[in-house]
Amino acid sequence: MYLQGNLFNQSDYSDIELLVESEHFYAHRIILAARSEYFRALLYGGLRESQCDNHIIEIKECQSAAFKILLQYIYTGRINLLKEKEDILLDLLGLVHQYGFQQLETSLSIYLKSILSLKNLDLLIIMHRK
Repeated sequence: MYLQGNLFNQSDYSDIELLVESEHFYAHRIILAARSEYFRALLYGGLRESQCDNHIIEIKECQSAAFKILLQYIYTGRINLLKEKEDILLDLLGLVHQYGFQQLETSLSIYLKSILSLKNLDLLIIMHRK
C-alpha cells in the first residue's frame, strides 16, 4: 500500500534532511507535504523554512527516537507501539498532535491510557521534564 516505505530514511533521491538531536533523517518534501498539512506549510507554504532554499531543517524540542517513529509512520502508514518506551510514546503523542496526525493521535492516546498507571505516570512526567 505504501510504496514510499522503501524510501524511508534513504539518502538516495532525498531532497531534504531533517536534523533532530544531532541525528540526521533523509526525507522527500513531496511525501512529507502529502501526508501532513504542517509539513506542507513548512516546506511549500508561508512558514519561514519554506522561504529559503535550505535542504537541512532542524526539528527542535523532541527526541530523535520519537521523530523517527513519526517519520516511519509518514512513509509506511504503520508503527509498532509495543516495543517503544513510555517516555518516547509521550513525546510521539506531542509530535502527532503538532503535525496534525489526528487518527494516530487518537490511537496513541487510547494505547497510552491502557498502559499507564498513576505510579509510572508520575515517574514519566519527572523524566520528561529533565
